[in-house]
Amino acid sequence: MEYRNMLPFETMQLIDFTYHALYVAPDEKPFERDILYTPEINKYYANFDVERELCVVAEDNFKLVGAIWGRVWDRDVKGYGYYDSHYVELTMSIIPQYRGQSIGTHLLHKFIEEMRKTSYKGISLSVSYGNFAKELYEKVGFKVVEERDTDILMVLELNND
Repeated sequence: MEYRNMLPFETMQLIDFTYHALYVAPDEKPFERDILYTPEINKYYANFDVERELCVVAEDNFKLVGAIWGRVWDRDVKGYGYYDSHYVELTMSIIPQYRGQSIGTHLLHKFIEEMRKTSYKGISLSVSYGNFAKELYEKVGFKVVEERDTDILMVLELNND
């Protein structure tokens, strides 16, 4: 498994990674793919620029099997995991057949390492109740800042001085 930054020609794959990032409880039916074209979801992949934004991918035999990326929002345009305009909102996605192999752990560590080199104050994310990834986020230092009706807002302070 190779972990590296996403290349410009690979950004079109973020649409599929966004779909796989949508949490579906074990007893629920998966989302229809047309959800990807709603304004609430398509902003997670639309116009992603690898020159200005960070996306780390996991590659197995020339196939991208996981991705973790960050977007910066403001009060007018924000994602589910928005905390502050000085924080990058994280999205992480592993294609289903590769889950449970610690790929997410490796991606998360690499992403945090790269983000510590920036001037951002921290990383924020939204995680659904019941999503096992919450434990991973807590292990690397994310803290719960708000428990909402359907999800939890978590933040990792980067302490980039």
